[in-house]
Amino acid sequence: MYFELQLSASVFTRMVRNRLRSLAVGIDLTIPGQDGSPLVVDQVVIGDATILQREQAIDYTNNVPQVRDAATQTVWTFSPTNYYDYIVPYLQLKQEVKILFVRPADLETNGTAPTSPSLTVTLSPVFNIALTPNTANVGVGAPMTLSYTLSYVDFGIASLTMTDAQRSQIAQVIGGFGIAPSTVDFSALTKTLGRPVAAINAGIACDPSGTRVAFRADFDVYASPPAINEFFFEAGPADLLAGKDWAMLMDANVLIAASEQKIKTALAARANLKIRSDPKGRWDAPQTTLRVGAEITILAACPGFIDDIDMDVALDLGAFFHVQSDDHLITDYRLGSAKTNSGQVFGCALTGALLYPFAGAALFAGGKIGWTDYLGGIGFGPFFAFGQLVGVINAQGLEDNISKSLGDTCHKVNDEEYQCTTIVNQMIQLVPNLNSRLVLEKASGVPEGLVMSGSVSNLGELPVGDIGDIRIRPFTWQVIGGCTGNGKNNFRIGNRATISVDVTSPAKVVSARLLDAPQGGYAISINDNVLTITPTIPPVPYPCKVRLITTHGVRTLTFPPAQPLGDIEAQKLAADLLGAVLTCYYWEKRFTKVEEIRWLVDPAFHVVHGETVQFWQILVKGAAVGDKLNVKTPDGQTVMTAHPSSHGSFHASLMFAAHQAPAEISLELERPHDDAAKPLELAIQQTLYARRATLPMYDAVRHMEISSDLHQPQLLIMTVGQRQRWDVRMPTTPRLLEATARPAEPVADFVMHCGERMGAAASEIPSKALDRLVPEGEHQAVGRPRVLGFPETLYVRTHRGAAVYDISSPGEPREIHTLSSPGWFENTATSRNLMARYDHHRHVVEIYEVAGRHTLGTEQAKE
Repeated sequence: MYFELQLSASVFTRMVRNRLRSLAVGIDLTIPGQDGSPLVVDQVVIGDATILQREQAIDYTNNVPQVRDAATQTVWTFSPTNYYDYIVPYLQLKQEVKILFVRPADLETNGTAPTSPSLTVTLSPVFNIALTPNTANVGVGAPMTLSYTLSYVDFGIASLTMTDAQRSQIAQVIGGFGIAPSTVDFSALTKTLGRPVAAINAGIACDPSGTRVAFRADFDVYASPPAINEFFFEAGPADLLAGKDWAMLMDANVLIAASEQKIKTALAARANLKIRSDPKGRWDAPQTTLRVGAEITILAACPGFIDDIDMDVALDLGAFFHVQSDDHLITDYRLGSAKTNSGQVFGCALTGALLYPFAGAALFAGGKIGWTDYLGGIGFGPFFAFGQLVGVINAQGLEDNISKSLGDTCHKVNDEEYQCTTIVNQMIQLVPNLNSRLVLEKASGVPEGLVMSGSVSNLGELPVGDIGDIRIRPFTWQVIGGCTGNGKNNFRIGNRATISVDVTSPAKVVSARLLDAPQGGYAISINDNVLTITPTIPPVPYPCKVRLITTHGVRTLTFPPAQPLGDIEAQKLAADLLGAVLTCYYWEKRFTKVEEIRWLVDPAFHVVHGETVQFWQILVKGAAVGDKLNVKTPDGQTVMTAHPSSHGSFHASLMFAAHQAPAEISLELERPHDDAAKPLELAIQQTLYARRATLPMYDAVRHMEISSDLHQPQLLIMTVGQRQRWDVRMPTTPRLLEATARPAEPVADFVMHCGERMGAAASEIPSKALDRLVPEGEHQAVGRPRVLGFPETLYVRTHRGAAVYDISSPGEPREIHTLSSPGWFENTATSRNLMARYDHHRHVVEIYEVAGRHTLGTEQAKE
């Protein structure tokens, strides 16, 4: 028994191409050019041409490439009677790659600016792709491994002017990016089927023309012959796509075996039924129908003159599969019968409904079909397991519980017919920050079994990011270090230079090294996208030359030599050092650094960094009345100052757009008294929101609200003249459900925010507290955010700044948060994992979805 997934070449090649583009490839390599002068590899660019092919090999005769068919893959196949191997062709993927070379002199001239290539070589690395069961026990099922191995490099016409040595050197470049293998674990499918499922034999192959690729796995070879054989690799898989992007085949033997056992169990459980011949199933491919027949005796079917009369009946149960509309698979179950004994028929006045109270009660129990979940699991389990295999191609894990992607509804048509609808919602992230979807469009039958197929929606190309400004700070003498607490510091006078690189993910700094530097002169270190260069024994009399390697180009940056420290500068730095130490002393007397917290939610392969926002929630407990908490960014800017509640707790929430987001924040507790204080308890939650869609608005938005229904969330938007209702179950593709006109209203001069929704009636704003805080008409934004520890709060923004007040006593409002910028909740509505933000400058509503969370457990932070 087996199942098979097929993907069109266009889908498969795009997926692998996206995965290659997600790799951080930066090559530090210099090779001789045709004229003997050195060339530096600047970039490796993954091109748009990706080809699927049967295994080929390439040889060079007088630098002329000779391509030939090959077969070097050894496949082992297990059956109950044999375990044998054979040699067959690999599936290969041929990817266009452009290698850009620059001259070292040009790099030095251009400095921080990119350098135009002096030579571009276009070639195509060819990967062998294999799908194998990773088990040491022959005949025992296991997870599968999808692996990619570089076979050779096709240099194309460039080979005509290249020597073997040059080809070997450039092959080193290609060796710099390999695709890591992926493991396909069937635990999710096992849960769906209710029985252990694992691969005994497995393989991946394409047709001779390279138009489709097929993943196939045997998970039971004892009831039917193995489907993994030489024919699968050499002749290629039969076309199941029929023009679709994907297709999944479920072996009819699986459907038959499962249904026979399930129906037998259901019938045997009825006291008034006797099985005369066990259920026998067959697959009717032209009708896309599974048919199961059985002969039973209904005991005491009707009273007779002497004894109750039994009735012999031949059952015929059919399950017809078809797709009514996208993602709606319909299964019609029909129970037919025939009375097989004419004497029994004569002796009992039968009604048309006689069969249902007996056999129907066994099979169609409780108004639903007793075996529909099991059969549904058989039919849909492989679809979801292999639907997720599509994600595994991009090194993503399987969904733990695939049943949550299904919705089952069944209803009774009549005593002999039931209909079930299974709604498929197969979302998968094939490109970072872009949710694709496997759309179910068709169910059909082939002699081998049930085929489900459809399209892949929203499958785009991976944005490659960019390297932005590169800022250099030359060697300078400066005070280095900081306060370390407990009356200590590590301030010192030192000399260093820095390089800071602005990047847009997935672009990144790969490495850096010193050029032409005698040993022991300078040292270099990298922290994310910041490089620090220090003279090891200053002053150093010669310049410092740095080779910076990024995914988007190489730079050569030269720093003038570090100069000796002069007397006047030394005196000034000595005074600065003393000032820093005194500042530390004062700071430690009045401030307690609670913690430095780094942002830990990594968006590397899930979202595009430029389309995210970071949300921080901070809770500090154990403060005293009069304490003050300052939240600062690494550059020393205070973004919020908070005061504690009457219970001694601070609660702060901050949101930063990706391009403004700090790598970490620090918490400083200011204490007006020198007396001992209790230790503090700290809890942090970091949430990364990724933008999924943008909705244009044609007039000003007055109100937004997201329903709290997790399964069918909706976004309500009320503009000046319209009421809109959106289905946001799939945030990447929101669907407009309703748009109705409403009487136009004047736009207020401030935005109101109440709890988790944007917009509210003016009556919800406590006017008494507002009047005491600002003169009438000066407020630019007013809101009612929820702050833990304070039952009533009011947010007010004027031209002077923004703050949140405790208005538990409206006549005496007390400032609890001072903000350096407008509150994140302005123009925002949130609910569970969704967020909608209204940009009144661009007149759009942007929909965000949670892409990741990280919670730091409560910790003790001592003074």
